[in-house]
Amino acid sequence: MPRRGPLRIHLDPVDRAVLLALDADPGISVTDLGAQVGVSARTAARRLERLRAADVVQVRGRTLPTFEGTLAHLVRVHGRPAVLARMASAVASRPSSRWVRLSEDRTELMCGLVSVEGPDPALEQLVDHDEVREVHVASLLQVWPRAGTVVDRPSRDLDDRDRALLTLLSTDGRLPTSTLALRLGMDSSTVSRRRRRLIEDGILYLEADLHPAALDALGDAMVWLSIPRGGSPQRGRPCGPIRRCGSPPPPPARPPWS
Repeated sequence: MPRRGPLRIHLDPVDRAVLLALDADPGISVTDLGAQVGVSARTAARRLERLRAADVVQVRGRTLPTFEGTLAHLVRVHGRPAVLARMASAVASRPSSRWVRLSEDRTELMCGLVSVEGPDPALEQLVDHDEVREVHVASLLQVWPRAGTVVDRPSRDLDDRDRALLTLLSTDGRLPTSTLALRLGMDSSTVSRRRRRLIEDGILYLEADLHPAALDALGDAMVWLSIPRGGSPQRGRPCGPIRRCGSPPPPPARPPWS
């Protein structure tokens, strides 16, 4: 989702320490979070809930954008700030939107879109919009997440319960096991075991989505590099520890479905 406007709450050094800890380990327990930040577990839990309620940080359960053959695109759109602000909200509301960002000067919209098959209506809307100056679309080739080894093709078949668990965690990666068990109609031990196996098998990883203004100069910075075709894996792999590191092929001259 795009972040609109300034932060809604004041952040003190403890809040920022909590955010840095979550950014490094989105699944950290409140006990370990408190110990790392230097506060009690209760204080850490209260601070975390305040930050989440103000939409300063959200933790999502993720699979790779190209998971099981999903079509993934990186899109860059240039235009007037007022036009791009409206487009950002519209694109973010679509199910295919993984993330949407506006540049600091509000003249560039960047987003990641995924679709199971065929042209994505959100992508078509961006490409065909009359009020934008320039659009670049690239099919995503490879992603190096911070979480370590994550796969786009699972080594085992996922059943309906696995997929239901992935869906719930995609909206809130820190949902308590008891809540997941209630919503899925399973006992807590089964939910815990399934979630752990999804992570161990490289299917699921957690990602902290931070408000760009939350860490001041440590906010989001996107770097786009043009390199020779065929060199992407070698050049991109060292960037894996950086959040959302990915490698698209050179943008096609025409939209990918034409």
